[in-house]
Amino acid sequence: MSSEGRDGELSDQELRARLPRTWDTLIARHGRASDIQRAAIGPLLSGRDALLCAPTAAGKTVAFLAPLVEAWVPPGPGLARVLVVAPTRALVNDLARRIEGPLGRTGISVGRWTGDHHDGGRPQPLTVLTPEALDARLARSPRVLEGVSAVVLDELHVLDGTARGDQLRILVHRLRVERRDAQGPRPLQVVGASATVARPQELAARYLRDPAIIEAGERRRVQARIVRGAEPPAVEIHLAQAVRDGFRKVLLFVDSRAAVEELAAFLRHRPPFRGAVLAHHGSLSRRARLDAEARFQRAPVAICVATSTLELGIDIGDIDLVALLRPPPSLAALSQRIGRGRRRGGAHPVLCLAATSFEESLFRGLLSARRDGDWPAPAPVFRAGVLLQQAVVVAASRPSRTVDAGALARRLPADLAKVWPPTRLSAVLEGAAGVELLHATGVRGPGGPRYRLGLRGERSWHRGAVHANLAEGPRTRVEDALTGELIAHIDEAAPSQGLGGQARRVLHEDGERVVVRPGGEGGRVRFGGKGGDRWTTGLARLLLRRLALPPCGRLVLDDGAVGVLHGLGDAAGRVLGDLLRAAKVVEGKHLQSRGPFGLVLVDPDLSRWPAPDRVRPYVDGSHVRLGERLSLGPYHPWLPEAEQQAVVAEAVGTGLVEGWLVGGPPPVVPWSELAEAAARYRGGRRSAGDE
Repeated sequence: MSSEGRDGELSDQELRARLPRTWDTLIARHGRASDIQRAAIGPLLSGRDALLCAPTAAGKTVAFLAPLVEAWVPPGPGLARVLVVAPTRALVNDLARRIEGPLGRTGISVGRWTGDHHDGGRPQPLTVLTPEALDARLARSPRVLEGVSAVVLDELHVLDGTARGDQLRILVHRLRVERRDAQGPRPLQVVGASATVARPQELAARYLRDPAIIEAGERRRVQARIVRGAEPPAVEIHLAQAVRDGFRKVLLFVDSRAAVEELAAFLRHRPPFRGAVLAHHGSLSRRARLDAEARFQRAPVAICVATSTLELGIDIGDIDLVALLRPPPSLAALSQRIGRGRRRGGAHPVLCLAATSFEESLFRGLLSARRDGDWPAPAPVFRAGVLLQQAVVVAASRPSRTVDAGALARRLPADLAKVWPPTRLSAVLEGAAGVELLHATGVRGPGGPRYRLGLRGERSWHRGAVHANLAEGPRTRVEDALTGELIAHIDEAAPSQGLGGQARRVLHEDGERVVVRPGGEGGRVRFGGKGGDRWTTGLARLLLRRLALPPCGRLVLDDGAVGVLHGLGDAAGRVLGDLLRAAKVVEGKHLQSRGPFGLVLVDPDLSRWPAPDRVRPYVDGSHVRLGERLSLGPYHPWLPEAEQQAVVAEAVGTGLVEGWLVGGPPPVVPWSELAEAAARYRGGRRSAGDE
């Protein structure tokens, strides 16, 4: 693996000569090549695998499109030559829309493969698709991929460390193998595109072969204003001030769909935006989201309240101000959200809305860590449930309609195959037969016992659901009474709901369908799905360090309760609190609060401090409940119990909790020292107005 930067970059004149078809349509219309384009185009034209890392709006899309189109896509219709894998349907649609015009002028057709678009089964020379669509094509119509020469993994940092990212690792390997079998030894070119990440070499190694690591572009300066007030009335006041300061288009990020609806409903018809209040989240229908994007792009003054659905590069026009309600869950999310504002130059203006003084400090810590490039990057946990998903796909797609451990092992990249040899995979397949994903045939071949699809596997295959490593969302449809149009999916209805930032009155509901009309008083909407843990151990420890707080300290609070700082993050911090309760250090409600940074204990008996050897038995015994919160993928509960326990233990970080407990109750830290440390932190940083 190598790293390449500004050395060997091509000049604009050299690029023009080497990009005869794409220079004018993709680069010259922006005036000149960007840093990432000059650094990346040479290695990509040579056929190398590469990871392109650059900030938002640095020109990564053109940096991979121009050379790959020149190298692999002939003019006119034909087989699929270049695939661009994007993490969401919305991003697929937006990317295809943005590039089909410029590439169309060179005679190149752009296609889309998602759950909504299939191009009539006819592949296009350049096709944008989701991981699920790639899985489906590999399994159901692999011949349409025989001409593929290059694959781009766009926004790779979004998928890495998730079940869908683990699925993508396997799919890339499968595509390499299928292409090698079809066209000989010439390797498939794989390119990753990512925002700036902490360990690009490790990210690249999970998906690419001997890649060039190409990093270019400077993170633009951030002008952040941190204010107190996260409740809707306070948010309204701060937004009104922002409009008076000249910010006309505001994108406000929150971290739940219910919070989007609550805040959008509150702001609607109030100054400063009145009717120009839009909502955007994953439970809204595609049409409702596209309508919100288009209205926001056209409006001269507007606010869009959104979840992470708008973190990525969907085109919603120029944004004057990005607002963050409460600290975002990671440095990557912070950087992505900040990057949506003023994409065409200048500093990024950001309004940070904190609920408490501690959240104000967290904002400062996150902003300073971003500025200094201090990004923690724990090694991601492999979601082993993906193996079951792939086993069902392999069984359904092979002529024999069977799968065995040997066949599954051959479809794994070398690093995963080493950890998951056929002997271990056999136990996974046997467990899948116990839950009717597979069915034992009683025949044993060279690869071990053979299995056919079971009842559950057959149903999943025929519905097409098998290709997704996403938990099923809420099933209740919300439809407009007049048009019958799908508005959203929700978890349950109430007499009066707010959806898309508008109040709606429920006219009819039958458990699977809710019919609404505009009007009513609005109200809370409940959405299905459980979010994963927000704060990793690395990020929690980093922020405590930047706040000059000890990760292992105990202090007596004003009301006599005991505060315990641990910095273990969400999952491990939750386990620590449960252990203290199980060991009777505290009882019942005496565990007053717990979070990623610390615990508050009332009347603790510290003589009962649990020993480190109690951690693993507790995690194993609680793995089902813990697994539900860790976003381990929909197939995780169907793994053999021992494998479930192993994945949960790794995801929680049992070793971290054990290490934290070794020293017994943490030492007492005087309140005065903490106050002085916090004062030093606040006084020693630059002002909030200049990150």
